Amino acid sequence: MKFIPYSNGLHRLKTKRKKNTNKLFEIIIFTMIMLIAFGALGQVIITKYTAENVKSRDSFVRVNNNQYHFNARGSGDYTVICDAALGSSKEQWNNLVKSLGVDFDGKLFMYDRSGYGFNDYEKMNIEEQARTLKMILKKSGQSSPYLLVGEEYGSLVMTAFAKLYPDDVEGMILINPLNVDYFDNDDYIKKYRKQKLRKSIEYRGSFLSLTAVLNKLKLTKNPAGVFDGFSDKDMEDFNAHRIGSHYNSAYYNELNNIIDFSDSNKANFQTKEMLKGKPLFIVSNKSKFKEQQEKLKELTDAANQNIIEISSDKDIISGDKSEIIANAVKEFSKKYSVKKKLESLR
Repeated sequence: MKFIPYSNGLHRLKTKRKKNTNKLFEIIIFTMIMLIAFGALGQVIITKYTAENVKSRDSFVRVNNNQYHFNARGSGDYTVICDAALGSSKEQWNNLVKSLGVDFDGKLFMYDRSGYGFNDYEKMNIEEQARTLKMILKKSGQSSPYLLVGEEYGSLVMTAFAKLYPDDVEGMILINPLNVDYFDNDDYIKKYRKQKLRKSIEYRGSFLSLTAVLNKLKLTKNPAGVFDGFSDKDMEDFNAHRIGSHYNSAYYNELNNIIDFSDSNKANFQTKEMLKGKPLFIVSNKSKFKEQQEKLKELTDAANQNIIEISSDKDIISGDKSEIIANAVKEFSKKYSVKKKLESLR
């Protein structure tokens, strides 16, 4: 209350408290920094706990000072190399091992690409992944000739490997494969583009424990069929790695390898008759892209083309359709035995 200088009356002054926008901005920034700091600390704790409590049961070799874990078994004149789908691990081949049985006459080699399972992560394109596989095989003592078995993204690594090292490869089985000739077709890679936003959040969140929170709330999404054939221990290991930066970096990198695939790379692999004279089995899913999958039969000559049609609504089908894959492996084995006998008679 105060007198108005030119009046005898009294009036009430309303004073407005000036908002301090700078102070509010500082509070927001401080809060964000603290959230990031606590998130990063939480991820360090998660990573440390995983390293101390989740242990690999498999062998490993080092390539470029990074660990690559693998499972090798059996004996014989040739080696079956199995390469998993996007976001999966070498355990996806468990059912195939069972379907082949104890009397299988070849060697089996299952491994994880960079970042998956217990492996360290190193950013790579498809050709680099194929060259790394070559070093893994050499250091682990896996002798050629090889039957290459790849599902979905694994089919890209397998075809790149066959193009780079044709003398080591005796045949190939491609399951639900990706055809690089259609990577510039938006409809063909639509599902990978749809995954990118979700995976970019999980990738960045895996450094700040956000992905761990999302996973706990069941807001993360795994490829359908990824757990077919997994034991309880396999699932425990997978879920521990699922929230880590190595797994999410690998998944995000491989998504980008598909989406940002360069036209210039088409000359590097998946070229016509690059497997000429060698058996090729294509396990195609009865989807709208069956035609694009089966077109890959041109990787070999007509006499060695084998198309196997299946029907599945899963992203990863080798676990669910392991008997079909095993029969293809056994068919290759018969063809290989005949070839060796003919060579011995010459």
